[in-house]
Amino acid sequence: MNDLDDLVALIKSRTPIIVVETVDELRVIELIRYVATSLKQDFYCWTITNGLALANKGIQSDAGYKDPVEVLQCIRNLKNPGVFLLIDYHPFINEPRNLRLIKEIALDSEQYRQTLIFLSQKFEIPSEIVPFTAKFELDFPDRNAIKKMISNQIKKLTAYTGKKASIHVDNLQIDKMAKVMEGLSAFEIDRLIRRVLLDTQSRDPISSLGKMKFELLRNMGVFTYESETSNMAQVGGFKNLKEWLEKRQKIFLGECKTKIDDIPKGILLIGVQGCGKSLAAKAVAGTWGVPLLRLDLG
Repeated sequence: MNDLDDLVALIKSRTPIIVVETVDELRVIELIRYVATSLKQDFYCWTITNGLALANKGIQSDAGYKDPVEVLQCIRNLKNPGVFLLIDYHPFINEPRNLRLIKEIALDSEQYRQTLIFLSQKFEIPSEIVPFTAKFELDFPDRNAIKKMISNQIKKLTAYTGKKASIHVDNLQIDKMAKVMEGLSAFEIDRLIRRVLLDTQSRDPISSLGKMKFELLRNMGVFTYESETSNMAQVGGFKNLKEWLEKRQKIFLGECKTKIDDIPKGILLIGVQGCGKSLAAKAVAGTWGVPLLRLDLG
């Protein structure tokens, strides 16, 4: 199932509360709008700055009810079928009055066919509403989608600036750039593409994107990006490892054209301190031209 099918299934199954955690706010809004329209349901969107407004495509509605309590009271009193998206409601979710209103809307959802969707970058679900709640996880764009995003950004930059992007990229480079950015959200991908295309200093978009991506991961506290790598010529010994790496390089890098049933998952290096494990890891990354990330489990 894809994003569209997953969301349709949740709404059609009368799930009272759906939680979405992502930075891809615009992408989620358009997805919900499309689903609500296809299901012939009204779509309302709320933010604390704009209030609650009917947000179906082609429909303009005066916004009101900016207050976090008032908007829940409005939805409960409305008693009309619909999808209600509340953006960045997480600071107000644990207020006792709000929790009770949300629970009452959930209890009545079977009768009135109302679906509450909470959209935030981070959202802790209170225990009182866990039984009524399902999480919707937005898929990351796949490589083909990322390639389209790169091509679209190149066209946009050319149209807006009246000149070509600072870095010329061909189809092969676009494919490599897309591979580097797999695992990021659409919002993050768009931002990195614009940065690298407008970078007048760099002439290596692949390397630049790698550094930008792992800077994002570092800021999240997940990995540390090791910018300094090596090559196997600087590593003494490790004969079996060198032979193994040479045989399996194309498989690891996705360049093997034949079908492989037994795909190796990785390498485990064990040895006493100072025997060359870290240097060997750096050499693998440098030789294969892939990023080296450090995960500290301590």
